[in-house]
Amino acid sequence: MTATVPAHVSMTVADRTGIVIPVRGEPADQVHDLVVRILQLLPGVAVAIVDDSDWEYWVDFELSLKRRLGDLPVTLIHRRSGEGRWGRLAGAVVDGFKLWFDDSQRDYAVCLDGDGQHDEAAIPEMLGKLHRGEADIVIGSRYSQGGSPGRGLSRARLAISKGCHLAARIMFPIRTRGCHDTMSGFFAVRLDQLDLHYVWVERFKVQFQLFVQHPWLTVAEVGYTFKLRRAGESNAGIDEGLAFAWCLIKLRYLALFPQVTTDPSLRSTL
Repeated sequence: MTATVPAHVSMTVADRTGIVIPVRGEPADQVHDLVVRILQLLPGVAVAIVDDSDWEYWVDFELSLKRRLGDLPVTLIHRRSGEGRWGRLAGAVVDGFKLWFDDSQRDYAVCLDGDGQHDEAAIPEMLGKLHRGEADIVIGSRYSQGGSPGRGLSRARLAISKGCHLAARIMFPIRTRGCHDTMSGFFAVRLDQLDLHYVWVERFKVQFQLFVQHPWLTVAEVGYTFKLRRAGESNAGIDEGLAFAWCLIKLRYLALFPQVTTDPSLRSTL
């Protein structure tokens, strides 16, 4: 499919947008192809690839990706082991957002995975909704109008995803009202509406974690079809489902005691 940029997404909007692609073990050629498609779709957009892998993987990945990217305007960030890799992939996304938050030219940020399953063709419509002031965060949804899980989810992954979505709706019934895809990792957000200094995230499902911790964010959705994974393995599984259940308990705790995120002496309780 050949994507075109809608008239309401001007090059000025692209120039004000930073893309964050978190990676953890994805093949370099797959990430390169994704970056090329994004830059063709939105010339002027800035792209940051934030890695949450071990050093051994990063060395080969960086060399291969730099050779493929050439002079393309892409920032590569490797998060070193220890505290530098806080929050796992969710922390990688937040670190990428901080990069664009500190860039005075960037007003919007978009997150999509490096495995190519999120359809970058939906980004212009997502940015258009932000630019027109229709929402503070726009979620790429597999389950809203125009969306579909396609063939991108196995039966097991679909069951885990729906189970996590149901648990999120039960734990946060008011906040998730009207949100059809709480587990989506594909979203666009206004940077000036985020408080990134005190936010707490861990492991996966960063969109939901940010969404819950920023209750003032208004939300909209754009339907898209989840694509088939070309290579690599999904991080989703039973272990991650159980980890997300524990994450929900912590998020509910933070909702009741928000001072925990701002008091260094209390953050260790998480």
